[in-house]
Amino acid sequence: MAFDPSKSPHYKVLLFSDSYVNDGHWVEIQIYSSQTSSWKHISVPEQRGLRFMFSVFWNGAIQGISYENVHARFEVEEEKLIQTPWPRNPKILSLDKFRYFGECGGDLILIQAPQRCAMGFRILQMHRDYCEWIVKYRVNLRPILSVFPKTERKTIDTCSEFNVLCAVKGANEKDFTLVLAIRGKVISYNVMSKTLKELHDLSTEDTVHWGASWCNTTYQFIESLSPV
Repeated sequence: MAFDPSKSPHYKVLLFSDSYVNDGHWVEIQIYSSQTSSWKHISVPEQRGLRFMFSVFWNGAIQGISYENVHARFEVEEEKLIQTPWPRNPKILSLDKFRYFGECGGDLILIQAPQRCAMGFRILQMHRDYCEWIVKYRVNLRPILSVFPKTERKTIDTCSEFNVLCAVKGANEKDFTLVLAIRGKVISYNVMSKTLKELHDLSTEDTVHWGASWCNTTYQFIESLSPV
């Protein structure tokens, strides 16, 4: 959903899919406009033949990311797909090393770990003109493992079973917080003060396995007076 109530009461819903025609790869985009109450279809050739993950509305566009160091974005108002190389540094790693890709307080955030089982990672922020990634924070979660029971701590240490559910930016740089899911617990972790708070304990819900892959995409609940 592309929606900025500060600019317009109307919104658009976009559905992305892939198709192959005559050995060519196309991005199929279905667009619903609340202003016209109708759907529109756009078919765009994927010139680089890469698969993108379109999932974030930021800076007036739906952002797509690929580990081949290529950036794709669909400009919502112009209804145009643009593909450009990512800045060379830092290097964009493979999708399985992504921990989070989303919007945070008006910024586009990418969290990636150098190894699948790494407990340390960097938090990158994209410049609004797409010219560079800025390394905002370096995080090491290993010290917080002591808050977990010994049996769980051993599992986390060897398998890095955690998910970054969302990133939340407060009024200043000291209020940057990650919401994490780690082996049955949901916690908030302040990156600057290195303090944590348990938000929810899921360990008693034994009908579900709360491993590293139980939740790959989450969305923040934002109250609004808009009738969406």
